[in-house]
Amino acid sequence: LVLMGSYGFGLGRLMGTVVELYHDEAGIRWPKSIAPYSIHLLELNDAKGEQLYVSLQREGIQVLYDDRDMSAGQKLVESDLIGIPWRLAVSPKLGGGKVELKQRGEERTEIIAAQVPEILKRIAA
Repeated sequence: LVLMGSYGFGLGRLMGTVVELYHDEAGIRWPKSIAPYSIHLLELNDAKGEQLYVSLQREGIQVLYDDRDMSAGQKLVESDLIGIPWRLAVSPKLGGGKVELKQRGEERTEIIAAQVPEILKRIAA
């Protein structure tokens, strides 16, 4: 006789299942439909991304804003580990008014205008 008990399908079990199904060697790859954020905004090399962060939030976009004082390399690696579907990097090296956009799991990056409509058009596609 085998008996099994369960207190239900909890959030912890669900998260574990998602990580098991959606990951690669760099970390989690959250599906857009259940990602905790839509965009991971990285402020690199003393760039100022706060205005872009506020603008994206005003549009109803869930944004994780990383303005920690760390190297660009550390932030990029941690961004892949966290696995948010889109990464926006703000850096003075890109020139004024530009950001780097990358979809998690893709190799290709795009340099685009740091305009909220332009960003929303790219991530909605």
